[in-house]
Formats: sequence, C-alpha cells, structure tokens
Amino acid sequence: MKKSNSFELILASAIYILVASANATPVNKPQGDNVQQPQGTSIQKLAQETVITTDGELTKLAANHSGNCNAAPDPAKTQYIIGYGSLMQDESRKRTTPNAHIAYPVKVNGYQRGWFTKGSGVGFSTTFLGVVQSKESVLNAAIYIIDATEITTMDKREFSYCRLAVEPENYSLLKQDTPLSPGQAWIYVNKPDTIATTNKRYPIVQSYVDIFLSGCLELEQRFELKDFAKQCLFTTSN
Repeated sequence: MKKSNSFELILASAIYILVASANATPVNKPQGDNVQQPQGTSIQKLAQETVITTDGELTKLAANHSGNCNAAPDPAKTQYIIGYGSLMQDESRKRTTPNAHIAYPVKVNGYQRGWFTKGSGVGFSTTFLGVVQSKESVLNAAIYIIDATEITTMDKREFSYCRLAVEPENYSLLKQDTPLSPGQAWIYVNKPDTIATTNKRYPIVQSYVDIFLSGCLELEQRFELKDFAKQCLFTTSN
C-alpha cells in the first residue's frame, strides 16, 4: 500500500464537509428512543491516512471473504444492516426501505471501505463505494434495524454486492447508550468481479460523493460526534 495521490479529491471533500458543517440546518434528534446524547462527544481517531490498494490486492481480498453470501436471515432475531456509503443517508436509505428505523453511528473492525466498485452495464459507468474484509482495517458507518421481510428488497438494490454477517465482536456503537438489542447484523461486501478502482471508464461522480458525505454529516450532527464526517474520509481508500 502507498499514500493516495488523489489529494484534490480529498481536499474537495474536506472543503465540502467544512462548508456543509458551517451552513447546516440542525438535524432533528431521534424521538421516542429515549436516547440521551451528551454534548461534545468525540470519536477516537480511526485512521491516519488514506491509502491506495491495487485492483489485484482488492480482488484477492474479495475472493477470500468468510461467510455465506446472502444467507437467509433468522426471523426470530432482530435484523440490522450496516451501511457505509449511500445507506448512511436518511433519504437514500428510505428510498428502498421506507420503514427502516433511524440509523446509529458504529465503528466496524476488519473491513476496508474504498472507491473500488465498478458500475454495471456496457460502456462508461461510475465507481461506487465498496467494502472488502481486511483484518487490520476499520471504518465508521451506520447501523439500523430492518424488517426481515425487507432483506430481499435490499439484496436487489445491492445486487452487485454480497451480504455477509458481521460478528458482534467486530462492530461497536459509538454512542454506548444506544437502545439496540442483540440480533443479526449484515454488511454488503464486494464480489471479486465488481472490483475496479476509479479510472476514465469508471469515474467517481460528485452526486454520489454528496450522498455519502451528507449521510456522514447527518450522523455527526444528530449524535454530536466530533469529526465523524472527517473519519468517513480518513477510513475510505483509493
């Protein structure tokens, strides 16, 4: 791995966060969940620098995922989705699952997020965020409850990915007083044939970056988590 040369993208994203934070309208805090949020809460720094991983390294990681792809959920257990990209934003998340519960900030160990998912279709497409299992990696994300009957709907939305179970020891809530009961947690990881780092055929589009970062800002503001949005950048490779 080496340091990212995409300084311009990081700088632009950082400016976006600073401007958005300065002009943001306060996001309503969750009602009815009895969640008391202390002032000035900050999260531990998750990463020191953005890195670049080659297509070959990423494909190898994607090919060695542990767990069963799109396993049937246990209807007797509460179902959770861990979203690390567009699913972090309220509007985007509810577009697929209108009844999805409020999302809570979470830290996930053993997964690497990055711009390395190529869009489907012939000709030019775009690069989306993706995740591969990587023992030394960590990312910040959102976790929310989803009805077991809506898992199939989510799988259709995320058809380019593989839904894998996340063991409880691999994720932790960033607000310890969050009222979430034990259950099954899932994350969508890359399939080997979807790996492609950004290039002229698969560029990163600003509209998708906006959705990702606005979701990070929503969580930062709602739960008063200092630098949560910045950590979205620091824990995203390529």
